[in-house]
Amino acid sequence: MNLQIRKTSLRELEATAFERAFDVVVLYTSSAMAEAALKRAEELANGMNVHIRLVCTQIIPYPLPMDQPPINLQHLEQELERISVQSGLDVEGEIVLARDMQTALKSALRSHSIVVMASSRRLWRTREESLKEECVKAGHEVVLCYAR
Repeated sequence: MNLQIRKTSLRELEATAFERAFDVVVLYTSSAMAEAALKRAEELANGMNVHIRLVCTQIIPYPLPMDQPPINLQHLEQELERISVQSGLDVEGEIVLARDMQTALKSALRSHSIVVMASSRRLWRTREESLKEECVKAGHEVVLCYAR
């Protein structure tokens, strides 16, 4: 058994903990909702070292091959870039292709991620509210804001 012991001072640990960026994921469900969620993430991250990923999950139905999604990926990339440029933070866009939402979320989110998404107020349950519950069940922290 090869055991390595690393000695560090408490001061070094505190310094590296503050230098590390929080990983915040903004889920893209629509253009308007992504803009609202990104704005909310920017408000929450004020004064903090935060790495924001704008993640768009694209579900590909089974008759289609995985390399032929039913949407133009170039258009989607341009949309993510347009939204991320409007933010005052450094935002990384990411498109996740999967067969179902659970698989997409597993591949897009690291364990215990902080997820920010927006929804509109409706009398019925929205897709974003259902998505929030899936993320919470998977062990993620979710901030759901309501856009006007």
